[in-house]
Amino acid sequence: MPSRPLLPFLILCLGAACGGSIEPQAPGEPLSAPATVEQAVSTSVAGTALRYLTLNVGNASPQYGCWEYKMCRPEDGADLRAYILAWQPDILLLTEVYRAAQLTGGANGGPILPDGYTGVCGKSVDRNTGAPAAFDASNASHEHECIAWKKSRLSLVPGSELSAYGRNDSWGKSNCEYDFTGFRVRLLLDGKYTLTAVIAHPDSDNASCRTEEIARYWSTLAQGSRVIIAGDFNTASATELQRRASFADNFAGGKHWNVATHDEYTAFYIFGIKKKLDWAYSNFGAACTHCGPDYGSASLSYGSVCGGYEGMPRADGGDGFDHRQLLVDMVVDGNGGTCAHEPTVTGAALADGCSTCVAAVCAADDWCCTGGWDSLCVSEANQRCTSCSHATSVTGAPLFYGCNACVEKVCDADATCCTNAWSSSCVSRAASLCP
Repeated sequence: MPSRPLLPFLILCLGAACGGSIEPQAPGEPLSAPATVEQAVSTSVAGTALRYLTLNVGNASPQYGCWEYKMCRPEDGADLRAYILAWQPDILLLTEVYRAAQLTGGANGGPILPDGYTGVCGKSVDRNTGAPAAFDASNASHEHECIAWKKSRLSLVPGSELSAYGRNDSWGKSNCEYDFTGFRVRLLLDGKYTLTAVIAHPDSDNASCRTEEIARYWSTLAQGSRVIIAGDFNTASATELQRRASFADNFAGGKHWNVATHDEYTAFYIFGIKKKLDWAYSNFGAACTHCGPDYGSASLSYGSVCGGYEGMPRADGGDGFDHRQLLVDMVVDGNGGTCAHEPTVTGAALADGCSTCVAAVCAADDWCCTGGWDSLCVSEANQRCTSCSHATSVTGAPLFYGCNACVEKVCDADATCCTNAWSSSCVSRAASLCP
């Protein structure tokens, strides 16, 4: 195991060799990660492979004449079906579907899904009464956010569907769109592992509405020991994204897990406008850079890919969708992680995000996930992960998310309590949330 540098501030780092960025490449140009980066992430972790796809299927309506609904051209659905068949994702997280009947039926240019897949969408409800509403009813949420899965590997946990609608008090009704929602389901993978899948699609226009909605996605939808949350977050602001400390980047603004970082955009509009709006996170698993053979398709060199970059195809066949798809490969095990060894013993560097404990330690000390898991990493794990380092009734160091149920509640409401410090505000929250 390599030794920590004694004076890291005197070492000159070049590019990704010290965890920095790889120079941006033109779309479609193949990229290869430096060996120093690949050494930090295991490419042969034993575990169950999982591949998921997230995509906003809305297309550029003025450009393609799709005024009343998304994917109005026959080729839009055909291109997406062909992509799904070629890459065989296990789970699909889709936003801006026009109606649930498009998923597996022929309505409005469907089906989106090829044979072997099924799925569900968030229910459309009337904003004022909460009663069920038609998919195209005015002043209602709609069936835009959908989650689908491969029937041979996954099944729906009955009754697990849950939507988080737009803010609906008097201020919300005046300022916030109700047609944007978050949606989650729980799925049983291979009859063994229960996963929570969350699709995010908050308000696109009002930052206050968007921030509040994203906070509720984390606190009400992204709950469980094996959660993926991804989608069109409609923002590039870290403050608005509010990523929980226990969640690892699967794809985040061009960052692919802990493997590589590129300058990649996920949303492209007319007049040359491009933005970074789509994100993917998980609180379990590790990047899989060799899973392709499991799916009869190419491996993802960095554990994830953004369509149109890294020589990878686009799900729309080259045109049609405003957003590029994100495809993620990971490995799963029965403990909610795929770490090469326990974090309470020294050893090789662990993959950032292979468990919630490791994610927390490496957020504070990235050497543990790049250089080696030494005695300092073990000490940090013992403090952060095996038990709460102090009572919730006193101020002090940030508490590890998951060290007890009360801490989870507090950090769902205020992530800084598990990342920055357990402040007097955290103490007050604990008193109110954990009587």
